[in-house]
Amino acid sequence: MFDYHIHSNWSFDAEDSLEGITEEAAQIGLTEICFTEHIEPGHPYDLKWDGFIDYPAYSREIKRVRGKYPQIEIKTGLELGLAKDYLHQIHQFVAERDIDFIIASQHIVQGFDPYFPEYFKGKPKRESEEVYLQTLLENLRGFTPYSVVGHIGYVCKNSPYHEPLQYDEYADLIDEILKTAINSGHGIEVNTSGYGKYNEPMPTPDIIRRFLALGGEIITIGSDAHLKERVGGNFSDALELLRSLGAKYICTYNKLKPVFHPIEPHHNFNQVFRSL
Repeated sequence: MFDYHIHSNWSFDAEDSLEGITEEAAQIGLTEICFTEHIEPGHPYDLKWDGFIDYPAYSREIKRVRGKYPQIEIKTGLELGLAKDYLHQIHQFVAERDIDFIIASQHIVQGFDPYFPEYFKGKPKRESEEVYLQTLLENLRGFTPYSVVGHIGYVCKNSPYHEPLQYDEYADLIDEILKTAINSGHGIEVNTSGYGKYNEPMPTPDIIRRFLALGGEIITIGSDAHLKERVGGNFSDALELLRSLGAKYICTYNKLKPVFHPIEPHHNFNQVFRSL
């Protein structure tokens, strides 16, 4: 199985090394992983960096770890924090790099990160969620250098309203996001970090079901691990959910091209993956 959303100490908000994470992934039975380190230009918090990692050094370290762990496929990826004023710079940065996989994520909305409580001050629930979706849609339109849309519903990950993003409350807007991804040859990720709070992934099953109904096929699974102990978290749950919704494939990536792996009805996923 494959974990396609992992952060190491090459991201500002994680501390474990590439090597330590790879060893952990190999021990729990993963056959392929993709590191997706943060690219966050224009981030409003004082991160003491310009938002762009030292990509050549990052690539060299991945190459070194590949040599030490030949039993596991290690791919080089990025998670792009979309920001309207920096989309051109982000595009230029990724165009000049040898990358396997890119997640497009909306981490900043109206100058705040919705993971933190200040974003929600003075905003009713609907406004806080709707503005997040509108911002994501605006940034995805016309922006092509990515593989999948990351954790749709991120605005609810740590919100004070204590429920995940509901498809039926924003059906038209979510449909536009999904159609924008599908029509430009992209997909979505099933982010298992949602299981820790809501007992379901991001996006929710209703949104995944709608993605499939609209003709979407490209789906990756990622733990969004910022600690090595969370790699592969709730993958059995996510895989069983996808199978129940009628998804046919899980994707990996090579040089930004999707590789489709059929979800077989007889597969037993319960023996190797942990719960958060």
